[in-house]
Amino acid sequence: YFTTEKVRHVMENNVDRVKIINTGVKAFARCENKGASCDYRIAQEGALSTVPFIGARMLHPAREDMEMMLLSEDQDTPPEITKMSEKFREELEKTETGSVALLFKDPSSSLTVKIVGWKGKISVRAYVPRNDRLHYLRLIGADISSFEINKFKERKQREQEREAAKEADANKLNDKGDIQPEK
Repeated sequence: YFTTEKVRHVMENNVDRVKIINTGVKAFARCENKGASCDYRIAQEGALSTVPFIGARMLHPAREDMEMMLLSEDQDTPPEITKMSEKFREELEKTETGSVALLFKDPSSSLTVKIVGWKGKISVRAYVPRNDRLHYLRLIGADISSFEINKFKERKQREQEREAAKEADANKLNDKGDIQPEK
């Protein structure tokens, strides 16, 4: 964790009096060794602090590549390297399996997006929380309609389904209140 000098002094000088559970910014996370030579990966939380120090594992996806990675949900199969743009694919092929920093610079503006990901043997995935992914997708101008849910329409649809179920139950009852056999 990266912390300021003052926070470090407070922690060191109050070990007996104050129990500190968590402090600072998470820069790295332990990960299963999925064919990588390192047991840690870069954490998105600390990306703005760590990415400037990344050298060989800094990759430069095109807008379409970035969109494809960000649109991939955690439960989905990650995008295959073969589906990436030629320039990005060449960078990926030169990089060993493991954690990577992904730096997208929009050529038509001053927009720079820095995220972290994982380069596998045949795929690459953005390791970004869902809400952050939506934010980055909006920034790069991607279509996010599949993520947007209108809560009011959803509620109205559930209410209509409930009413239809009640009507169906009421139609099954005759005037005596007995349940009629279905035809």
